Amino acid sequence: MATSEKLPITVLLITLNEGHYLENLLPELKQLFNQIIILDSYSKDKTVDIALKNKVEIYQRKFESFGDQWNFALENLDIQNDWTLKLDPDEKLSKELIENFKNEIKKDDFQGFYFDRRLWFIGSPLPIKQEVLRLWKTKYCHFINLSVNEQPIVNGKIKKISGLMDHFDSPNLEHWIEKQNRYTTLEAINFLNLE
Repeated sequence: MATSEKLPITVLLITLNEGHYLENLLPELKQLFNQIIILDSYSKDKTVDIALKNKVEIYQRKFESFGDQWNFALENLDIQNDWTLKLDPDEKLSKELIENFKNEIKKDDFQGFYFDRRLWFIGSPLPIKQEVLRLWKTKYCHFINLSVNEQPIVNGKIKKISGLMDHFDSPNLEHWIEKQNRYTTLEAINFLNLE
């Protein structure tokens, strides 16, 4: 996609030690979208260096919870486009999905879009897809303030579009176990806070 054809969508990412993903992801995103913003939680790896090398906007803020971090990003960072896309560093968008982004935002009939995310485990796709709401009209979204598995709430009409987002989580078993331990602890905190 040529520079003149970049989509007028701001891509938002939150990071903590995600340099191993960003090395390949950021050059791809820069070809597709005209603004990329990272909110980093004081990474100790090369996350910041890679962001600066790729000339994307990066800010740092202490992490309290996923919902809190996303809400801070939406409310305080300089989002310059009418559309915002939430992306995790270990996710990749299909060509079909990007093309549908382009078509749908031109029509401007909806305020949010959801689509299927396919899960990968140790390098192989799983027969599991989740519907995720990730693209919305800027200023039309906020997040439920949960420690983990935060959910976006879009004020307006929402439509499902075709195309896949691949989630390349858990490159090895050690990573998967560590993540399950961390996320189940956060889910327990959510549960206790909701009681």
